[in-house]
Amino acid sequence: MPSISPVVPETLTRRFLELLAIEAYRKGNIGAGEVGQLLGFDSRWQTYHFLEQEQAEPPSSKADLKQDQKTLDTLLS
Repeated sequence: MPSISPVVPETLTRRFLELLAIEAYRKGNIGAGEVGQLLGFDSRWQTYHFLEQEQAEPPSSKADLKQDQKTLDTLLS
């Protein structure tokens, strides 16, 4: 029978805070700097690594997508 590891409240609290930060970042409510501050990271690289591991990307607005399309059209013409 597999053993079940006890869940430490601090671990649950930390993961909950991480999930909140990720969701707020994905929705554009906070930036990467605020994610780092919220989670107590020492550097922006640590924050970027965390966001990359969590596959958290900032939202793209319609204006961003239109600008990207214009840029691609210019480069490919």
